[in-house]
Amino acid sequence: MPGLDHFRAEQRHRMSLAAQISDPATQQLAPCLILDLGMGGARVRGSAGFEMGDQAELTLTAPTLWEPLRMPIFVAWLHDEPEGRVVMGLKFQPNSGTQQLILAELLRDHDRY
Repeated sequence: MPGLDHFRAEQRHRMSLAAQISDPATQQLAPCLILDLGMGGARVRGSAGFEMGDQAELTLTAPTLWEPLRMPIFVAWLHDEPEGRVVMGLKFQPNSGTQQLILAELLRDHDRY
């Protein structure tokens, strides 16, 4: 399409879910708020501390999940906000079909969040 400089293969759903990003290498843990979520990734707001290109893990909980969903992620982009906050684009790197299935079920029920 003319004028578009970005194409997203998977639809994103607006929602508000508490989550956290953790870096297994440094044990850094950062709470965040999921702003939108899709099969390919998420947009989150949180505190600064991660850089573009970092690999980490996103952990989220929702009323419909039996246990927290942990997804390996790649920080695709960052946008600084006032007061040390940042909005990040996260790309999921699932390592199992189970993670993808749980995410699909969560998105199916996205209107609850």
